[in-house]
Amino acid sequence: FPLFDIEIKPNNFNIKSFPIHITCPKKGDVISTNIKQNDAINFIKKMKVPSYLRPFYPVIKDNENKIIYIPYYNDILEEKIPIKLKLH
Repeated sequence: FPLFDIEIKPNNFNIKSFPIHITCPKKGDVISTNIKQNDAINFIKKMKVPSYLRPFYPVIKDNENKIIYIPYYNDILEEKIPIKLKLH
C-alpha cells in the first residue's frame, strides 16, 4: 500500500480465516462482521477518512473474500494498531 505500512500477526485473526488478503475497498463490498454499517465504502466515509486516502484504505478479507476487518481511522492516527500512515 503506497500510504500505509501494515504489520499482520497471525494471532490477531481466527486461524480458519487464513489465507487473508489485504486489499482496498471497492464499490459493493460488504463487511461480514456484526457492525450496523455493513457497506465498506460508507463505513470508511463515516470514519471521516480523508477522500484522498479512501482509494488506498486497507481492508482485510478472509479466504472466502469476505471483509473481516477495517481498521478505525482514529486508531491508525493514534497508533493503537500496527498500521502506520505514511504521508511524507
